[in-house]
Amino acid sequence: MYLVLLAYGSLSASEVAFQLRVFPQAVYRLAKKLENKKMIAIARTAPLAYEVLPPRLAIASFAERQAVQIEKDSKELIALSEKRDNFKKLPPTHIEVSFGQKEMFKWACKIIDGAKKEMLIISIGEYVPPEILISDKKAVERGVEIRFIAHKFDNENREILENFKKNGMDVRHYPGQGFHLAVADRKRTLLSVSNPQKTRERTSILLFNEGMSKALADYFDSIWSVAVVV
Repeated sequence: MYLVLLAYGSLSASEVAFQLRVFPQAVYRLAKKLENKKMIAIARTAPLAYEVLPPRLAIASFAERQAVQIEKDSKELIALSEKRDNFKKLPPTHIEVSFGQKEMFKWACKIIDGAKKEMLIISIGEYVPPEILISDKKAVERGVEIRFIAHKFDNENREILENFKKNGMDVRHYPGQGFHLAVADRKRTLLSVSNPQKTRERTSILLFNEGMSKALADYFDSIWSVAVVV
């Protein structure tokens, strides 16, 4: 469109459309983009007329905007990099809180993906989304031992627990309800509590604290020792 206007001078939308072999509606969209880029001017006549700005001015304006955008993108990338580095340098105790089942599952994936040797999990023993199963499978493949205690064990979830075992998890059953626990390498913990009336309502705490994580891992071990092998 810019080259057409450069060649023919001021044209209406229908005239530009004829030259480009497109519908006038497409010209309106193109013209708005070029105007925003300071490459053309729109004369508010009836019908509207489009004129190019001199190439020297248009190119200089375009280059200036690109430089501004590159500087903005660079600052954002640097900020993201610093945020990543700060995450690696978390203090001995770091706590985050979230709400909802979706957030809990997202955090569960992160803590499983970060496990190097051991994952200890206490949960209901019901359906989990595919991304959790994928994280579990990858963890087992890289040598992580996963021990899972299910609150529930009956005909409704028997097949689910059997699939957990097929994926390399060691599964046992101990009655309980209302909370979910995941401890990675006895250093990081995800603890969630649910509303008994609306189980999708979850409050989750992501805890980076070795002392508390070890205490919760010891609690897991005490339950594991009396839990029933599935």
